[in-house]
Amino acid sequence: MIVIDAKTPVTIRRMLTAYGAKLVEVPLNAADAQGSMQVARMTKSQELAVGIGDWYPCQHKNPLNTDAHELWTAREIVDAFGGAPDAIVIGVSTAGQLGGISRYFKTYYPQTRIIGVDVAGSAIFGTPRHPYKMTGLGLSFVPPNFDPQVLDAAYSVNDAVAFSVCHALAKYEGMLLGASTGAIVATALADTQRFNKPQTMLLLNPDRGDRYLETVYNTDWLAGQNIHILQSDDLVTAISQLYPVSLDLVKSQVSFKI
Repeated sequence: MIVIDAKTPVTIRRMLTAYGAKLVEVPLNAADAQGSMQVARMTKSQELAVGIGDWYPCQHKNPLNTDAHELWTAREIVDAFGGAPDAIVIGVSTAGQLGGISRYFKTYYPQTRIIGVDVAGSAIFGTPRHPYKMTGLGLSFVPPNFDPQVLDAAYSVNDAVAFSVCHALAKYEGMLLGASTGAIVATALADTQRFNKPQTMLLLNPDRGDRYLETVYNTDWLAGQNIHILQSDDLVTAISQLYPVSLDLVKSQVSFKI
């Protein structure tokens, strides 16, 4: 049983149904002032779990989310690199991946910089809240698993830049990747400009782009959302103008309680 909302794309609904899931939809009137449905979905999930007597995993609050990435993902990275990269760029989301990987590298490879990525409009880094179309990144609250102390840099990337990078990766590199990956790649490109020598960087790509064919890769949908895909020099300029969020601001955030 999976709780979705009125904004869940048709492609995602079909995929979940194909896997045998029963979908429970939260109506749009449950959204918060910025249009986020996350708290409403979590609240509905808790209600269902209590009422039915089932288990609600809630990866936002589950400490094993972080532990799993420390035990497995971090070590897989070390094995692949034969050591450690100069930097690891990770989308925050539930903060489990970020927390586990950073905990391992801060212990064994502290020279590796940990760079967090979020979407503009999200609450996690303390930047101004506003609606956004990104899925897979962004929350209306600071997840309990998020530890800002592990970050060496934090970037907030808007929808237009992230989606534009997705289009560029597909067109020029033959890589059809998910929306959040656009923000992660944009961040990595922007961050390398802070250094005079080449950087070895690991960029974690959460998903494939086929889930976004009706949204990010759909020109009609983009036009309806008033999102303009940047091309060539315009995209290069936009990436060069991405600057890190103040870590003092990030560290001032208070975790979400529910």
